[in-house]
Amino acid sequence: MAATSEWVGWYNQRRLHSGIDYLTPAEAHDLHQPMALAA
Repeated sequence: MAATSEWVGWYNQRRLHSGIDYLTPAEAHDLHQPMALAA
């Protein structure tokens, strides 16, 4: 169970995603959060 949890964390947070220009989700969030706050 712990291995599955670790894999899900890696997949959702640290893996480079082609759909968001090969950024990690955390990097994409950091780039887009200032725009969302300004709106």
